[in-house]
Amino acid sequence: EKNDTLLSEKDLIATIEKHIRQYEASYVVVKSDSRYSAISLYLQRAGFIFMENQIDLRANKKDIADSVEKYRKVCAGAHCRLADEEDIQMIFSEMERGIFDTDRVALDPYFGIKAANRRYLFWIQDELERGAWATIYTFEDAPIGFSLDKASADGKTIISLLGGLFNQPETRRLGAIFKYAGAVGFCNSGFLFLKTAVSSNNLNILQLHLAFGCRITAIKNVLIKHCP
Repeated sequence: EKNDTLLSEKDLIATIEKHIRQYEASYVVVKSDSRYSAISLYLQRAGFIFMENQIDLRANKKDIADSVEKYRKVCAGAHCRLADEEDIQMIFSEMERGIFDTDRVALDPYFGIKAANRRYLFWIQDELERGAWATIYTFEDAPIGFSLDKASADGKTIISLLGGLFNQPETRRLGAIFKYAGAVGFCNSGFLFLKTAVSSNNLNILQLHLAFGCRITAIKNVLIKHCP
């Protein structure tokens, strides 16, 4: 965080190592605003490896509504619905096929795609228990993907935690359809703003977010370390 820039390199690393010992951590992830380049340099000298940038995005209803009108004709047939229990099980089955393959866990030789998708599966279960909800996206009545979302504390913002296309040949080129369906769903909701984050390893989804009204609000460097 910003106050960490006041620490010397020695004190910063010592603080992180203290947490590693406290939690007996074998895998550590550190995120730092890309504006604080010195922190990333300190971490890399201490054996941390840069894996990705996390790009934070935000949009308001007007900008998303404008994008919906722009793409309405080319994205006809796209819809979304609240997922039921059967849909949740379908999402989990699809994740076993390896939906997510570009994040830091999937690209890490210590873990890989299977572990990355298992991690997301457990995360979905946790978030659903905490009040989040899942949405199914369809094209011409066929399921093509899903998202996991929650509301902000003030109820004005939908926070998109996770989303992806199902790993099937017929869905791979439907990214714009998927995003359009979500944009329509947002415009029909009572939310005023949308917040999400994407990995720099997935430029396709970043471009789609920007095309549908999102703006970049922050970029974080993400570094990892496997502890002996």
